[in-house]
Amino acid sequence: MNPKAQILKQRADEAKYLHANGEIGYDVARRACQEYIDFCNETAKRIAKEYGMKPKLMSVKAYMR
Repeated sequence: MNPKAQILKQRADEAKYLHANGEIGYDVARRACQEYIDFCNETAKRIAKEYGMKPKLMSVKAYMR
């Protein structure tokens, strides 16, 4: 995993954890996770295009589960 992805995932995981413990609201957690989700979706699109397939995109709700 590249360093940018690691940093984004760490931030998203921290926001997810804080939301699960009730320390931050859903909207704050969603905004914190959105950058990681966008990065993953761009990567999925690139890989799917390379192999001639449809990308499987991730949403914030799916990540927060």
